[in-house]
Amino acid sequence: KIIEAKDFTGDSFEHCCVNAGIYLVKKSFLENFIHRLDTNNNAHEFYLTDLIHMASANNFTVETISAPFDQVRGVNTLKELWAAEHIKRSEIIDYWMSKGVRFAKAETVYIDLNVTIGAGSQIEQAVQLLGTTTIGKNCHVEPFCVLENASIKNDVMIRSQSIIKNSHIEDNARIGPFAYIHHNSYVGKESDIGNFCEIKHSNIGNKTSINHLAYLGNAQIGSHVYIGPGTITSNFDGKEKNSIIIKDHSFIGGNNSLVAPVTIKEESYTLAGSIVTQESTSEKRDSKVSLADNTPKEVSPLLFNRNKKLFNDFENI
Repeated sequence: KIIEAKDFTGDSFEHCCVNAGIYLVKKSFLENFIHRLDTNNNAHEFYLTDLIHMASANNFTVETISAPFDQVRGVNTLKELWAAEHIKRSEIIDYWMSKGVRFAKAETVYIDLNVTIGAGSQIEQAVQLLGTTTIGKNCHVEPFCVLENASIKNDVMIRSQSIIKNSHIEDNARIGPFAYIHHNSYVGKESDIGNFCEIKHSNIGNKTSINHLAYLGNAQIGSHVYIGPGTITSNFDGKEKNSIIIKDHSFIGGNNSLVAPVTIKEESYTLAGSIVTQESTSEKRDSKVSLADNTPKEVSPLLFNRNKKLFNDFENI
């Protein structure tokens, strides 16, 4: 006989078996007995469990299968839900520890069932790994990061408070702190997305540096590009979002506004405070920019060459 907890008056230590609520019943038995269920109980409900007592009283065979309590425990309150979630999270973290993943304050980490993590990676406190997130080998995720449906390759550093959603990060990239990468963005190998940068629906090439306080939306950024602090893409004209293209080996100065649609060709250079509204004139080391007073200005190749060392070593800035 199975008795609902609220109706039970005996010693719970003596009667310690708990019903998991999973049954395999012959159809013929149900057809003959299910109509006999009534609501004569404290909850005034139909109890399916009464069928077990009916079967026993009518000499039908009743068999039980034992299972660990934590795998079949019931959830009827928020407290019981919290307990069940804690048990499952602990099992998931225990599994990844056995695969060579290190956790700091593991009790604060939240990992969904479909997340995968490579050996040698370190997950620090209060990190949330959600959805189908995959993390490669030897990665380091610092505290308070949120990764949702993110694809992270090997040897990636994700600094504190960064958020990555529905995006792909390639090998040896460095993200954050306080970076936000989302809407199917792509960050190439050895690129650096620094503090307070937002990347939305954009592709970033290899060894490109966006170190501080930048917003890139609907942008296609090449490899070996430097984006100065405070630079934004003005990609929304009030009706639709337009694309920005910055080709390889370009240097974009600080506090630039790149007004879409616009293409900046290879090895172009813009001064700080520029408002770029026109396509660069050639694929040489110059670019046409509009400054704040909307006066077009050509940047000479000599200026580019004078800054060549800085340009080549921008990742160290």
